[in-house]
Amino acid sequence: MSNAHYPAHPSNIIPFLVPCDEQWKKRKLMKHLVYTTILKWEGKPIQHLGRIHYLAMVQVAYASMGDFEERLLVLFPEDLVFLSVDRERTGIAYKGKLPLAGIQAKEKSAVLGRLEFEITGSLMEPILVACSTAEDYEKCLFYLQKPEQNLDTVTVQPPPMVPKKSLHP
Repeated sequence: MSNAHYPAHPSNIIPFLVPCDEQWKKRKLMKHLVYTTILKWEGKPIQHLGRIHYLAMVQVAYASMGDFEERLLVLFPEDLVFLSVDRERTGIAYKGKLPLAGIQAKEKSAVLGRLEFEITGSLMEPILVACSTAEDYEKCLFYLQKPEQNLDTVTVQPPPMVPKKSLHP
C-alpha cells in the first residue's frame, strides 16, 4: 500500500467530488489523491510522481475488450495514471500507469458530440478514451499530444542573428 505512511483522510469526501465536473471539485480531488490510500497501488508513491497537471473522469475502452469502463485519468509530468472509483464512491483503486515518453495521443473523433482520442504506444494495445466535456478533451489532448518527430530529418537551425545597432542615423 503506497500512501500508508500518510495520515488517512475520511474517504466520504469522494462522493461529493466524483463526478469531477467542476474546477473546484477537480482541485479538491487532486489534493485528496495525495493523502488518501489508493488500493492496489504499484511503484513509487503517488506523492513522488510530481504535481498533477490535469485530472478528468473519462470512459476507457481497451482494444481487446471493447467495453467502456469509467476511469479517473491523472496526468503527471512524466506519467499518465489510470484510477477507478468503486460503485459506492468511497474508494479509489490503481488501474495502471503509462510513461508519457512512450505514448502518443491521436484525435479520433470530435464530431457529433463524440469527444474521443486514442492512446497508442509501441509496447501496448491502443486505448480509446472518451471525454464527457470539451474542456477535458482539449486539455487531455494538449498534455498528451507531442509533435511527431522523425529524428532522421530533424536539422538543427542556428539561432537567428541579432541585428546590430547602427551608430549613424
